[in-house]
Amino acid sequence: MTAFSLDRQRNATFLFSSDRQICREAFVYANDITKSRLYRARKLVSNGSFGNRQHGLAGAKGTSALKKPQIEGVLRFLVEYGSLHGLPVPACANCSLTKFGQ
Repeated sequence: MTAFSLDRQRNATFLFSSDRQICREAFVYANDITKSRLYRARKLVSNGSFGNRQHGLAGAKGTSALKKPQIEGVLRFLVEYGSLHGLPVPACANCSLTKFGQ
């Protein structure tokens, strides 16, 4: 069994806000961001590609969207159903059935 020294020191990370050095928790709270956004911004800056954040699937085509023939089929069904059975009439929002003797 190896004994570890309890005198280890942790390197504190300090950030700057309004020319003052503050800890990460205070920076995150003051700027109303999450730690993960802070880490992401730090990674972008260190890579030299700092810019607007963009979702990983930006520009990708959706796979669950309906195709044009499917949309036309749904529209055709709604038009035919409405012509056969009529359009539903909305009920009075503030009326109860007892007002009309039912």
